[in-house]
Amino acid sequence: MSEMTTTTATTTTVPPAATAERKCIYYDLLTDEEKGYYERVVKSHDLCDEIILLKVKVSYLVVHDPSNLAMLARLMLCIERLARTNHKVFQKEIDLNEKMKQNLTAVAENYPWLKALVEKKLH
Repeated sequence: MSEMTTTTATTTTVPPAATAERKCIYYDLLTDEEKGYYERVVKSHDLCDEIILLKVKVSYLVVHDPSNLAMLARLMLCIERLARTNHKVFQKEIDLNEKMKQNLTAVAENYPWLKALVEKKLH
């Protein structure tokens, strides 16, 4: 009697986690609210939103706490670094808007060290 051989096709199953959209390794540690922010950030392709946020904070600080020079200087340096990084990584030039330049220049007039920094960074 001849032997019959049968071959069965084997299927490889892929775990559901591998087929889902790739998340950061800490995604499961995020709260539901943070997961919503995560989804928005993942869609971002540059640092423009972060630069805008810092520009708003600088404008607010200039109006409401202009004597907080340490914070103003740190924010301005952060904006400059983000703009440089954004340009290098994403090949986008980010210009500081004219109103913010005017506000910072006006505040800097009373502080020589800040005036020099503003002139160097913004002009």
